[in-house]
Amino acid sequence: MTRARLPRGALFALALLSSPAFCHAATVLSNPSFELGEQAPIGWLLEGKGAWEQASHSGQRAVSVTGSGSDSGFWRTSGLALEPNALYRVAFWVKGEGATGGCVVSGPSFCNRDFRASPNWERHAFCFVAPADPRDAFLRFGHWQVKGKLLFDDIALEPTQAVHERFGDIVLGEGEEIAGSRYTFAAPLRGEGANHARPLAAFNCHFNSDRWCLGSGSEVVYRHAIPGREQNAAAIEANCSYHTGGVAVIEVDHGAGVWIPLARIGKVGRVKADVPRELLPAQTLLVRLRGEQGANLQINEYVYTATLDADLGDLRGSTAYLDVQAADPAFPVTVISVPSTSGGPQSWTLSVGRLTGQMPKLDATATVKAENGDEQTTASTAAASELSAPSPPLRPGANTLTLSLRAEGKEVYRASVLRRLAVLHDAAYGYRLPSDAACPLWWCEGPYKVSRTRPAPTAQRATIEVAAARHEHEPFQLVLRPKAELKNLRVQVSPLKSGGATLAPEHIRVEQVAYLNVVRPTDAAGVRGWWPDPLPPFEQGTNLAADRNHPLWFTVYVPPDQPAGDYAGAIELSADGWKATVPLKLRVYDFALPRSTRLQTAFGLDHNVIRRYHNLETTEELRKVLDLYLANFAAHRIAPYNPAPLDPFKVQFSTAGELKATLDFAAFDRECDKWLAEGGFNAIMVGLKGMGGGTFHSRHPGRIGGFVQGTPEYDKLMASQGRQLVEHLKAKGWLDKAYIYWFDEPDPKDYPFVIEGMQLIKRAAPGLTRMLTEQPEPALYGHVDLWCPVVSAVKPEAIAERRKAGERFWWYLCCGPHAPYIGLFIDHPAVDLRVWAWLSRKWGVTGQLVWTSNYWTSSAAFPPPDIQDPWADPMSYCSGYDFTPGKIGYWGNGDGRFLYPPNRNPKTDKAKHLTGPINSIRWEMLRDGVEDYELFALLDHLTAAAKKAGKAAEVLPEAERLAFVPDEVIKDDKTYSKDPQPLLAHRRRLAETVERLSKAQR
Repeated sequence: MTRARLPRGALFALALLSSPAFCHAATVLSNPSFELGEQAPIGWLLEGKGAWEQASHSGQRAVSVTGSGSDSGFWRTSGLALEPNALYRVAFWVKGEGATGGCVVSGPSFCNRDFRASPNWERHAFCFVAPADPRDAFLRFGHWQVKGKLLFDDIALEPTQAVHERFGDIVLGEGEEIAGSRYTFAAPLRGEGANHARPLAAFNCHFNSDRWCLGSGSEVVYRHAIPGREQNAAAIEANCSYHTGGVAVIEVDHGAGVWIPLARIGKVGRVKADVPRELLPAQTLLVRLRGEQGANLQINEYVYTATLDADLGDLRGSTAYLDVQAADPAFPVTVISVPSTSGGPQSWTLSVGRLTGQMPKLDATATVKAENGDEQTTASTAAASELSAPSPPLRPGANTLTLSLRAEGKEVYRASVLRRLAVLHDAAYGYRLPSDAACPLWWCEGPYKVSRTRPAPTAQRATIEVAAARHEHEPFQLVLRPKAELKNLRVQVSPLKSGGATLAPEHIRVEQVAYLNVVRPTDAAGVRGWWPDPLPPFEQGTNLAADRNHPLWFTVYVPPDQPAGDYAGAIELSADGWKATVPLKLRVYDFALPRSTRLQTAFGLDHNVIRRYHNLETTEELRKVLDLYLANFAAHRIAPYNPAPLDPFKVQFSTAGELKATLDFAAFDRECDKWLAEGGFNAIMVGLKGMGGGTFHSRHPGRIGGFVQGTPEYDKLMASQGRQLVEHLKAKGWLDKAYIYWFDEPDPKDYPFVIEGMQLIKRAAPGLTRMLTEQPEPALYGHVDLWCPVVSAVKPEAIAERRKAGERFWWYLCCGPHAPYIGLFIDHPAVDLRVWAWLSRKWGVTGQLVWTSNYWTSSAAFPPPDIQDPWADPMSYCSGYDFTPGKIGYWGNGDGRFLYPPNRNPKTDKAKHLTGPINSIRWEMLRDGVEDYELFALLDHLTAAAKKAGKAAEVLPEAERLAFVPDEVIKDDKTYSKDPQPLLAHRRRLAETVERLSKAQR
């Protein structure tokens, strides 16, 4: 092996990064609000185009940069004194004026972070660690390839302190975790700390947003050690996301001062390397990523794994960046820990000293200010140097935590920290049930994601209570947390009775919530950890591990002919040496939801993926399994793009003699009759054979035989086909459900091509709905019948304007948008996909689209014959476009994946699985949203009927008020309650009012 000596400079940097100076520093930022100056703001220099503005976020002045869409520019400090290896937080306000494309650039010259500009003033902030030699560093704020203007104001630069999660002697920061004897560090390059992480030992390279930029002679060094533990095996994995030349080397040193090369990175893609056995076992390992001469590449992932010599349980690290506002030198304070965001103690732990005299009584005040402005305070008193100050509970979202210490009548210390609580770790909901100490029980409604570790709720209810209309589904969760392993668990639901009526147990489905380990959070709403999502059917005789939450998911279905009333029954739980009975009450409202609903849906379903994961060999096997999937879609009130993928209508073109098309609908009609009528599907995608198509990435014109789009022969053949298709759809009663989706997400450069295609469809198939996945743009007006933009790309005013013009609106979710917008991701609030329907109602949108429902693998990340295991890896990796085999990109956890294959080990299990799909929490939330939307539609219908008949006058004011979606549920596409209680309360009032209106008109 080739060996290289560890440079003395790198060792020097390591020592600095391990010292207290790494966490504490002071700096002065000149003229942070740009108020001072005569011809230009003092302390700031402009590179590129920009101005010193009169408009501002606060005060009188701000600065701006202006871009053409192909250039860059920024304002930078003219003098900046950063402490070597010190931690800082930088914050700023930015606003875009007519700004499109590109991105905001911000932060120190060695650690940039990109952001998107909003038309309103928005604050952005992140932390960074300075290099060992920051003498030439400066702050800059500007743009890269933005077209338009960006304004900046109120810059802030303050020292901060990193506080990591502690587990006795073990300290774990963000990105670190231990599962049994396996240690993992996934560098949190996209996190609040940017280039900083607890294991970071040294660096002299640039950082850009979420990646290290390695050039000639630049390097990054990580140090990996767990106190008192040996590492018996170790491996490194790095992903190169950008490469224009040269090579980077992955090297390791076990403390001897000698670097041993493990792997070379010379192209875009992932590289894995094992640490040589002769270096193991070791307590400490250093890993270096080093750019050789001529290197120009970027590393956006670094993962280190090690096998330890002991089982340490399940430990997950985190890092909080502390801002100290007041500190009395006579009372030196060290913050040991802050309130946990992952189910741990809700308290501050401090070490307080006293330079002279005895330690007086210390009064601690802990305050939590939630994202919505609500504030809670907890006070405590102690007279010890080791202080634990209880804190109010955190709420989902961003929480500002403040701790104030007072001694002898004056404040001696005050610090604050921003802690973002993911909904996964919310512990403020649910109802404790009567139960014994062996296995505490509690329950909650469906729109929650119960973490494995959260404590039981404090609120108590003796009975599970749910309500539903006829032909409606209502979920709830029953959570078991045994003190010791619970063996051979069995669950039985008794018949629910109301007078002489009975709801049979077969109408109550029992599933067990399964968890997926999110390693790479999708966005700011997510965190690393075990997130609930799949809902496999509960298997009698299951064993439950101790000291962990085990939610059971119950779905009550009320048949269309079920008598209304209050029903009662019980859930019987039994295991070896243990049993419990949980009372269950169901209210059945005296009205029914229709089979086919008014909120249209269009969700992709890839039957070829089903064939692969179910290990099917024949078309008949596929047909049988596909029917089970379609039945599942129907039960969830969701329509697939195409209910007859194995039986498309057949088109034959006659190009010799008379130019005409002959269409055969026999097989197509057989399937569509079954699913559109019996299944209740309310939308169907159809195509025109020979039609062109494409995406923003590439496109192709239409062709029929030897005739290309634009020729008279092509137009005649297309018209023959199109008119027959429209007439057939009209005769079957399907025309209002049909749409053509032939081009996806066009860029402005594609608009002329799209317009030509839309005009062709209108000529060839008049009456067929032309759908386009794009927001309304004036250039496209008159050529689109059904707009379908991504959520976040359209405002209610634009929707209202186009609806007045007679056009319709759907919208879609996919790999975007990200938080704070609602999303379809596993690591988002459960309520997101339910409240999507409420925003649809609020803004006049009548349909929802998602590109697919069973995206279980990526041909780029898992080149065939390899295959992804969606039960082990929740990430949806990019594919298609320019993602070649081996190139890794991320669409988000669960994007396009609402269903799971019954094959729990697809890499090795090659048996045939002739069963249907496994549901997910998100799939259930989609159905609940569709049913909510239908309830609003029923309210509209009954209100109009009551007015016309002159009935129910006493109910109408309440009905008209409830017809509007309140802002407390959702205000817009990124302002909504992550707590589903406002939604559930409004929905309950809706159902009660619909019931009263329905009864009044009989």
